[in-house]
Amino acid sequence: MKSILNNKNYKAVSAGNLTNYTLDVKTTSAGTLLKELFETKLPVFSAPKNPNFLRHLITLFEDKNFISLDFFAGSSSFPHAILESNRIDKGNRKFIAVQYPEEIDIKSKNGKVAKQFCQRKNLPLYITEISKERIRRAGKQILQNNPKTDRLM
Repeated sequence: MKSILNNKNYKAVSAGNLTNYTLDVKTTSAGTLLKELFETKLPVFSAPKNPNFLRHLITLFEDKNFISLDFFAGSSSFPHAILESNRIDKGNRKFIAVQYPEEIDIKSKNGKVAKQFCQRKNLPLYITEISKERIRRAGKQILQNNPKTDRLM
């Protein structure tokens, strides 16, 4: 995806107003976001999907009240994008995120970071634990950064 899509600045109409719009699809942006969420020096996942790009895809649906099913949740980028989309447009989207309880690959550098995180939080060393924690942290961060937001789902 990164090699095909470029990050571009566009003029877009939002809520009837012309505004500047940047389509951010870099996986490096997604990694930076994970480092901030988990307060780590490296992302807890390698090559996570960019929630800003996923949020852009979500806007292609006019319905703001649907349930999405993510059968391979991984780092939970799509649930994160759903929460952020609901905050932006007051939608009522919901998600079902499925992640097989796969062990963290502690041999990779990202896996080592994920392992350290899980150990600090007394969590089992499974991708599912990181995935659930990301949903919790993303929701908390969105609410803290947007005090007028009263709900995300």
